[in-house]
Amino acid sequence: MATYYVTTSGSDSNNGLTEGTAFATPGYAAGQATTSGDKVYIKEGTYNLTTATQNVSGGTLSVQTGVQFEGYKTTTGDRAARPVISTNGVAVSGAIITLTNPGFNKLGSYVISVEVDGQSTAVTGFNNSAPYTGLFFNCLARNCGDGFVGDSTGTTYNCEAHDCTTSGFKLGNLVYCWADSCQVGFSSTIRNMDSCIASNSTSHGFSVSIFYFTWKKCVAINNGGDGFLNGYDIGYASEMISVGNAGYGYSLGGVNGTPVMFDCADYNNTSGRTINTNTSRDFRPINLTGDPFVDSASNDYRLNDIAGAGAELRQIQLSGLAGVNSVFDVGAIDAVVTPGGGGSSHPLAASTFHPLAH
Repeated sequence: MATYYVTTSGSDSNNGLTEGTAFATPGYAAGQATTSGDKVYIKEGTYNLTTATQNVSGGTLSVQTGVQFEGYKTTTGDRAARPVISTNGVAVSGAIITLTNPGFNKLGSYVISVEVDGQSTAVTGFNNSAPYTGLFFNCLARNCGDGFVGDSTGTTYNCEAHDCTTSGFKLGNLVYCWADSCQVGFSSTIRNMDSCIASNSTSHGFSVSIFYFTWKKCVAINNGGDGFLNGYDIGYASEMISVGNAGYGYSLGGVNGTPVMFDCADYNNTSGRTINTNTSRDFRPINLTGDPFVDSASNDYRLNDIAGAGAELRQIQLSGLAGVNSVFDVGAIDAVVTPGGGGSSHPLAASTFHPLAH
């Protein structure tokens, strides 16, 4: 196992083993880091592609089994900046960064705190083709066709997609992800989502086609179509917010009516709350009379304290369970859980995710 470094002042003729002898391009480093357990640290700066070939000087990246790439600002591990890998006019037919398939019982391939800029082309930003063990964490895809794609079992955590012309996120298990100003925020067959936000999409916020889905605490706001769209009725959605979308808030379900929905809120969606007239499984619906967010125009999606708006989404009582005295907030940002009535957890408190931080 080895640790390699990449800096904008480096050279691909170096050995890459220290910051002082760093490589110059992430693509070349990917060609050297081929042993499970290898790590590559990329220092803050912009790295322009000069070729679409993988794992060569100036090329795109195919991250090998068990290898970790991580961005940093001044000290390795600080994750205080995202180095940017830009297409720089190079025509890339695949993805800028791809995780390879490690199979079961192997160390996963990870990319942490890295940004890609597709320069308004149809290129894919990140491709997680490593089922079960591949991870993108705190990464950003900008100006791509699709921001994040990959196997339905891979994990994308705390990532963002901006201004992508097809979709921000496709496939995978998504936690704390944000898609803004994309054609569609979240699409394809995403089965598991937690605390994700789709804002200002040209079309739908979430346009997914899958059954047996579990979606929790996601937010759709100011999208050009439906907030949430899925034609299947076998699934579970809870603690969601749909506000200001040009279609339905929840265009969910099929012949049996809506899927199971718990504590889902809606406000000011042009076509109404739900497309389905059979809402017998829409439990404890929350119909707001005002915008629940602190400042949605500035992408601040914390809950406000206005009656009929954000105040209605705070400290919702988890009832019906013997001996349980717990409450939670609806939505992705002010998620509060007090297990057994004691202690609290705010999942985003220590996170760099979300428009509040950028």
